[in-house]
Amino acid sequence: MAALTELGARTPVVPPLTARLRAAAADDAPGLPSTHFAEVVNDLADHAQVILYSQFWRVDAGRTDGISGTGLDWELDWTAPWEHLVEESRTWSLLEASEAPVGDTIFVAPTWMDRTDLYPER
Repeated sequence: MAALTELGARTPVVPPLTARLRAAAADDAPGLPSTHFAEVVNDLADHAQVILYSQFWRVDAGRTDGISGTGLDWELDWTAPWEHLVEESRTWSLLEASEAPVGDTIFVAPTWMDRTDLYPER
């Protein structure tokens, strides 16, 4: 989806809190501060966004390294109604947030989608 966004074929939905946290992070930050992960999960779900997965990064002394997340392995039931997908992804993501690495140098980069990404208006 990032490629579609870069090509201008997709406009991502970025809810207010998520946008503020993104703007407050350093320009070279690989995501959002992990300390706000649960808030971001709720912000996205409250705006009917489905979280697909999240990646964790450590920024230390100018280096950015991927780090292991929680190891939770979850899959959404794509035959379910959109509202169910939103709540299912919220539940799994909040569980992930409760077990995620946290710290001043840890960032989370969630990947999410809007209903229009799955069902584009014709």
